[in-house]
Amino acid sequence: MFCPKCGQENPPGANYCRRCGAALLPAGALEPGVGSAFGHGWRTLRRNFAGLFLAVVVYLALVIPVAVVLGLIVYFTTQGPFIFDTEHVLGELSWQFQLANTVISIVYYIPLALGLFFVFLSAVRGQKTKLGDIFASFRNYPAVVLAAIIFVVLSDGVSNLLSLLTAHLPVLGALLSIAWVVFYIVLVCKLAFTPLLLLDRRLKALDAIRASWIMTRGHEWQIFAIGLLAVLMFVAVGIIAFLITLIFILLPFALFVGLIVGVIGFIFLSMWILSAYASLYHAVNPIAPPFPPAP
Repeated sequence: MFCPKCGQENPPGANYCRRCGAALLPAGALEPGVGSAFGHGWRTLRRNFAGLFLAVVVYLALVIPVAVVLGLIVYFTTQGPFIFDTEHVLGELSWQFQLANTVISIVYYIPLALGLFFVFLSAVRGQKTKLGDIFASFRNYPAVVLAAIIFVVLSDGVSNLLSLLTAHLPVLGALLSIAWVVFYIVLVCKLAFTPLLLLDRRLKALDAIRASWIMTRGHEWQIFAIGLLAVLMFVAVGIIAFLITLIFILLPFALFVGLIVGVIGFIFLSMWILSAYASLYHAVNPIAPPFPPAP
């Protein structure tokens, strides 16, 4: 817990700052924890479902058409309109599409995703849901883009290098890949609050990374547990959708029913998980601490 007045880090559960004596936990403050995060996220979702669902719909409406247009532009500019060899086309388009998609992700997809995350944080805090907050990243756009570049370089860049190494040195590449996966999970847990800090505090990219590293101290396993439970719940929804498809396999609309169940389940779970992560952030630091900028 960080003091809202002086920024001093205090032991978990402390009621007063050990440096300045300021009160740390207001009455009814949310305690950090996996159960409390999911519980508070669920209550937030129930109270604000219409507004949050509308925010998700707006986000999808902003993202999906751009992705479709991007794919069509890359397809027609490289292959022409009358080529229907799907396997050949996908092979030829792989690097062009990946490059274009990476650039669009950094400058457009990721900022909008962070904005959606910020909408859920406002709901978690009991504030009115504002659809305009989807564009909150553009208030601190340079920092958001730089943070996105750092993330993409770490995730995609290192993974591609390890793939090349594995192709030439299989044993060494496999060992380094395992080590990287473990390190990457730890890194993601430590930097989990970076997106919200970029928008909530409007910090610079490196300052937000530094602040997240400090704020997540002692909460890494909680963040990991929320992520693990999220994966398991998504898998469960996929299995349920598959089973529904099998039950109605003889009906012409079986696949459609299974697909609808899966899509609705994935959207609802995504909303709950966003609320849970935002709740954990809010519990760890109800009032953003005044982190000094890194020298």
